[in-house]
Amino acid sequence: MPSGHPFPTGVTTQGVDAGRGDWRVANIKELTSIVDWTCYEATVNLVVFPGTDSLVFWSSTPYSCVDVSAWVFYFFTVGAGAYGKILTGRVRLVRGGL
Repeated sequence: MPSGHPFPTGVTTQGVDAGRGDWRVANIKELTSIVDWTCYEATVNLVVFPGTDSLVFWSSTPYSCVDVSAWVFYFFTVGAGAYGKILTGRVRLVRGGL
């Protein structure tokens, strides 16, 4: 995903924009902030974010060590890592400034 670009190639908000134009891909800090650490096996808080798969979610945070990678968050193991930008995955869209 190019720096400053709000969405990765191929991502569309058609039908989910709720009439708003300020959606963007969550950064790694925002993805980490929705983990429910009170559970035995910490995961995304399903009360607040129902229906969230425990899969890999892309962040908008670039991985500075490798130009072709970005940070991802693994909700199934509750951790972060880097993926090559050519791989597919899910995104969580958020609204507002950084």
